[in-house]
Amino acid sequence: MLGQTLYSYDFYNRSSTTNQAGDPKLTTSDDDEDLQATLQHVVATYDPVNGRRIYVNGEFTGDADPSAGGTLADWDDTFAFVLATRFRRRQFEGIFRLVAVHNRVLTPEQINQNFQAGVGEKFYLLFSVSHLVDMPQAYILFEVSQFDSYSYLFDKPAFISSIRPRALAAFRSPGCGSASTAPRSKSGRRTARSTPPSLTRSSVRSDSRCPALAR
Repeated sequence: MLGQTLYSYDFYNRSSTTNQAGDPKLTTSDDDEDLQATLQHVVATYDPVNGRRIYVNGEFTGDADPSAGGTLADWDDTFAFVLATRFRRRQFEGIFRLVAVHNRVLTPEQINQNFQAGVGEKFYLLFSVSHLVDMPQAYILFEVSQFDSYSYLFDKPAFISSIRPRALAAFRSPGCGSASTAPRSKSGRRTARSTPPSLTRSSVRSDSRCPALAR
């Protein structure tokens, strides 16, 4: 069972080294405050060597399992898989974007890859900056996805233009701030999943994650 205590995640898992309720539980550090009131990618894994582990947003929290690794021999195939809560007096008030159960332990690299892939549709939006950099067909490209029920995430900004990349040597990426201040594209929105053929993606790129904007 995966639960929470304030800003910490609690991971209960019945094995040969715990009681039937999965105690002692694995809890993330109070000081780290890994659990936040926002959409998060959370993975809980268990194996006989490392025991329980928790990954938040693609990264291992670093919290050690208080119980040694054991076996799952006493598990019953009739156990129910429950999402949210089994107690009516404590209703779950969050949301699930995607839930997956694997029959093996994912590697840290696979967990991070899944986090980077995200959930749901992704779109490309172009914002014209030709009048700012004095270049024809110059744009700031953003990868946009729905972050939660109230906002969108503008991610992976990149400068693109129809001119040759070597001519961009003196150009510096404006960074994420352009996500909220850049003018509207003269050509409107683009939702294609690849860079338009007439445009060449430059080598100047900012890979930092941009802030989410309200819907």
